[in-house]
Amino acid sequence: MGYRSVLSVTTPATTFDLTTLLRVKAALDINDATMQQDQWLRTAITSCSLAVARECNRVFPVQSYRETFYGGTCYAGYYGVGYDKALQLAQWPIVEITSLAQDSAALTANTDFIVDAASGQLIRLTGGVPLWWSAANITVEYDAGYATIPGDLQDIVHGLIQGQWQVFGSERDPLLRGEDIPGVASYQYTTLANAAGASFAATAKDAINPYRMPAFA
Repeated sequence: MGYRSVLSVTTPATTFDLTTLLRVKAALDINDATMQQDQWLRTAITSCSLAVARECNRVFPVQSYRETFYGGTCYAGYYGVGYDKALQLAQWPIVEITSLAQDSAALTANTDFIVDAASGQLIRLTGGVPLWWSAANITVEYDAGYATIPGDLQDIVHGLIQGQWQVFGSERDPLLRGEDIPGVASYQYTTLANAAGASFAATAKDAINPYRMPAFA
């Protein structure tokens, strides 16, 4: 039987945007000296960043977490990195493990466990040899996420924004998804977040796969 965990955020990120206004303007080749489109672009950045996070079921900027695992023997690693005795944290990459307690007893990094920061896995040690995690509960306090958002993630957001910008730059409202003139006029609108999410099928499914949070029961 594997562990199941409860995750809480102890220090949230200051922003969840995955790119910046300057980078978006450069990527889309927008030369707007009047800055008239800045508010729309800022909204698009936030909405499209949220769409990426939802698609991956995870948070990308650095945050501080407390995660408590309850019951069981070990939850095997998602990625099969060579250990079948790894404890998989819910958020990664790991920046720092600030504390780890097994049944209230503090454990020491590199003596009692080692950290695979890139995959977010913790490997229990005894005498330098990996072994199963076995405890009633394990509590880990840690920082995880990207201090600098990877370029390919930023490019995915830029691509989503570009799809909306191409419509925004035309005479058509980019959030207008339907109109019915006969009586004169009935309009249906979507949101930037929904529009960005809908465009994943055509633009970002494959590129974003390495960043997905695997789902488990």
